[in-house]
Amino acid sequence: MASAKTERKARKQGRTVRPTSQSGWLYELFPDFSWPAVGLTVLILLLGFSPLLVINLFALEGLALKLTAALSPVMVCAVFAIASYVYGKRAEMEPMSLWAIVGMFVVLGLLAGVGLFVSV
Repeated sequence: MASAKTERKARKQGRTVRPTSQSGWLYELFPDFSWPAVGLTVLILLLGFSPLLVINLFALEGLALKLTAALSPVMVCAVFAIASYVYGKRAEMEPMSLWAIVGMFVVLGLLAGVGLFVSV
């Protein structure tokens, strides 16, 4: 927080003082930006691409390659299912709609994982 003296000076000049937790050039450029959404997006990208990184770093072959390749869409869809459940509960969605969305992501992840396992 800004000091009391700085706040009084700013009020005299007709300005408001932002808390220090929201200071910086990013908050000035994007004041209404949703940082939890950015964090969730980065998490999904990291989980989605980490199996591909493991495949390349360790030069996997055979069954290990198949399992690791199939793990990528399963993890991404699992994160989407968990996020849908959490945000659906917060938004007070109807239980049937909430479980339909969660089930859709679970089935999509399993189908994509099986498809990649078979095709690799």
